[in-house]
Formats: sequence, C-alpha cells, structure tokens
Amino acid sequence: MKTAKVRDEQFSDVFALIWLFVSIFYFVALATYHPHDVDSYPLNNPLANKCGTVGAWLSWHLYRDVGWAAFLPALVAFYWGTRRFLKHPSGEWFYTIAGGIFLTFAGAALFSLVLGRAGGSWRETFPSYGGYLGLATARMLVQHIGMVGAV
Repeated sequence: MKTAKVRDEQFSDVFALIWLFVSIFYFVALATYHPHDVDSYPLNNPLANKCGTVGAWLSWHLYRDVGWAAFLPALVAFYWGTRRFLKHPSGEWFYTIAGGIFLTFAGAALFSLVLGRAGGSWRETFPSYGGYLGLATARMLVQHIGMVGAV
C-alpha cells in the first residue's frame, strides 16, 4: 500500500516537471519569435528562435491563431506545474484546463478589441494582436452584446 502511494507521488512529480519544462519551452518559443524564421523570404539562417524549428513553427501558429494571448496558456501551465510540484493542489485538472481555454479566448478577444489590427511588421503576417481567434470572438461579442459589453 505504501509503495503504491510513493509511486503515485513520484509520477505526480515527474508529470509536474514535464508540465514545467513544456511551459518554459512554449514561453521561450513565443518570446524569441521572429517573422523571418517561417513565413517570409529569405528565411533566417540560422533561426532566430531559440527553440529551433519546432519553436519557430509553434510560435508562428500560436501568434497567428491567438495573438498575444498565446502567452496565457503558458502561464497557466507553468502555474499549474509549479503548484503540483510543490504539493499545493490547485483543484481539478478539468477546471484548470477549462479555465485556461476560457482565459485564452477572453484574452485574444480583448487584445483584438483594445489593440485592434496589427501594425508594422505584424500586419504582414497576422490579422490582429488577438489573432484569428481574437478577431472572430471579438466580432461575435460586439455583434451580440455591443462594444461596451464586449470590453
């Protein structure tokens, strides 16, 4: 009985460390994004993204799809992994994931509403500072509850 509990705690620690490493990789990939790594010609050689080809493509897709709100799931994953590793339960995993998804939708919509269309080098690649998800969510919110309610 005691060995099963120790094994579960070890699994929990390893799982928490994996979440921490994934969230750090995700954050570094987003923080070191460069538009010439993926979506323009000539491509950077070597890549400017510190996480290599995987990080360059991951950050390009995330910025395109959810804009600056892409940092929010990384923060939620880091918070959840840290609390789990330090043995501070943060509630059910379902609610953590659902909250992270809701936070991403809300953040993307907020960035699209407040900051609007992307400018400068961002305009070449991305539709808005909230990405495609932010544009779609913001349009739906404004259409149904108005600009004041959406913000």
